[in-house]
Amino acid sequence: MARSNVALHSAMNIKPRTSMADYLLSIFLYISIVLPSGSILGINVKIISLLLFFLGLLLLRHGVIIPKIIMSLVPIFVFLFLELTLSLFFLQYDDSYMIAQAKDIFVFFLMFYVCIIFAENRNGLESLMDKITSSIFVVGIIKILILVYSFVTGIQISTVIQKIADIYNVSIMSFDVEDSSISRINFTSDSIIFICIFYLFMKMFRGKFSKKDILYLMVICFSALITMSRFQWATCLASILFAVLINVRKKKSFIVMVLVCAAAVFSLSFQSVQEMITTRFDQKLVSSSDGARDLQRVGIEKKIDQSPILGNGIGYYIPDVIRSSDAKYSYELQLLALIMQLGMIGFLAVMIMILLPLLKAALGMSIITYCCFTIMTFVWISGALFNPILFSSSAGAAMAALYAIAKIPWMQKSEKI
Repeated sequence: MARSNVALHSAMNIKPRTSMADYLLSIFLYISIVLPSGSILGINVKIISLLLFFLGLLLLRHGVIIPKIIMSLVPIFVFLFLELTLSLFFLQYDDSYMIAQAKDIFVFFLMFYVCIIFAENRNGLESLMDKITSSIFVVGIIKILILVYSFVTGIQISTVIQKIADIYNVSIMSFDVEDSSISRINFTSDSIIFICIFYLFMKMFRGKFSKKDILYLMVICFSALITMSRFQWATCLASILFAVLINVRKKKSFIVMVLVCAAAVFSLSFQSVQEMITTRFDQKLVSSSDGARDLQRVGIEKKIDQSPILGNGIGYYIPDVIRSSDAKYSYELQLLALIMQLGMIGFLAVMIMILLPLLKAALGMSIITYCCFTIMTFVWISGALFNPILFSSSAGAAMAALYAIAKIPWMQKSEKI
């Protein structure tokens, strides 16, 4: 009944009444996406906000949503139970991080199902997508404030980032670009950027673009620029091309491409941007980052060969190939490491649990939109070939964003000229 009411409101362009539970979800989303980690000075504010959200559902008589979330998570519970049982009783290895990796996988799916089930039963998936986009916009504003603070105080950006990382007890990627006021700032939630850019461009083509969205797009694109990630740059460009391709029959698509090219040329006219791009493609820097991945690949592939079907155990790590002392099981080659840990059976099970709801949600799309969406989904997952972007709350938000895009009515239909 609740879901049909949401559909009716969407069709009539009427926004459902916002309740306290909606605000509690927004707080949980902002904490999960904007903050570098869920903890501030040792206090897990993410868990607190999630508990408050569930409490709000009960007190505000939205309790029917909780059983739906639990039922959706049953396959995840079963999968993790089997993996933990296999790892604990049948595999011999250092299981210190067994629970930690299981928790990461669970949190990822929990975030996804909390977002989409609440949205489908309350304010709709478009409202959810707007919240996620707004959160990524706030991340961009924070990056700009960091740059301004560094410029005004003369403190290097890497030093500022390290202070922030110490507060949240997390590692944040950053390095300074010599003789430039712009430096690298890369948050975990940046993997959502290209999805938001695609959404904003689709809004532009479908006549739902507002002045606020123009500001959002500018800030989010700048945020993508200073990630100084080759993968991020490529995915953001691809998301724009997909939006244009879907709406290629519209005259507006040509105008948008001209404006995008003009904006790119204008940006490249700045010395700081040129230095940033030159630095990122510097052979020494590329060799350094790719060299670390090559080292991981050799070690991981050897371990996969030893146990390709069932894996070496959840939370498994290679003692002499460690990326992070805090989470030894976490590797830049996350997908490859997942095969090493869970085996091909476990890996395929996880991929099915990720892909099935997304591709099923997109069945209502036109053929060209479905093809572009499917490629975007695989591009998002492929990011885990280079960085550990999966299995976190922000990754769950990214999956929820893709699901929302697939189900929003005006995104599904094919547009005429």
